[in-house]
Amino acid sequence: MGAGDSVRRWFRSTFFWRDAEYEKLENLHAGYALDKFREELGAPKLKEPIEKSNYTAYAFEGRGYWVQVIADPFGVAESYAVTACSRDFRPSFSFGQESSTPGRVVLNKSTFASVLNDFFKGEIKARSAFTSNSYVFEVYYGGNGGAYKTYAWGLNDSCEGSPGDAWRSWGFRSNINGRTVPVNRSDKTLLKLMSTTTVNTYAETAPFIKGKEFTKLFPEQVGVDRILIRTT
Repeated sequence: MGAGDSVRRWFRSTFFWRDAEYEKLENLHAGYALDKFREELGAPKLKEPIEKSNYTAYAFEGRGYWVQVIADPFGVAESYAVTACSRDFRPSFSFGQESSTPGRVVLNKSTFASVLNDFFKGEIKARSAFTSNSYVFEVYYGGNGGAYKTYAWGLNDSCEGSPGDAWRSWGFRSNINGRTVPVNRSDKTLLKLMSTTTVNTYAETAPFIKGKEFTKLFPEQVGVDRILIRTT
């Protein structure tokens, strides 16, 4: 390799590495083989069985972000979640078919309410705690227009500063405690939070996973577990 090639490689890796990471993350999907994620992301840093299921969670550490893949015993990625902890790392993800109204989320930029045209179609999955994980997500099953996948976007507290005191206060007041409930149209505090809070995590499942099966994949946190990854 000549000096010119070395300079160009250094320049790309220094100034344009985000574009390469964005493209890589956008082209990965739930339903792919676990081997595809290993090929693109390298070896997982952590591996943990999901309680009361036959699923296993794998955590891949990226440059300012984490990827969680939950696979079945056959090596199929039943879910794929990206958590962007660096505030200037903003991968985008689109979902839904062209014949329907697609959703689109840009991590560290999109608010909860901006992902879908009608955010009342989704449900809220949240928990507020002090020492254990706190989180809040909107969950949406796309049906035919969404390739029969379930999608989620929200705040994973593996990133510093999440989910914040306002969400924690709302969570304690609403006593949601990890449940998944419809968006309450009359809850003005919730609607304001959804309209003003940017999300740091996006997740999608393989087709036909919804309801109870989604809960098996994500009994609590969506995406990497803060308590687990802090051991790294």
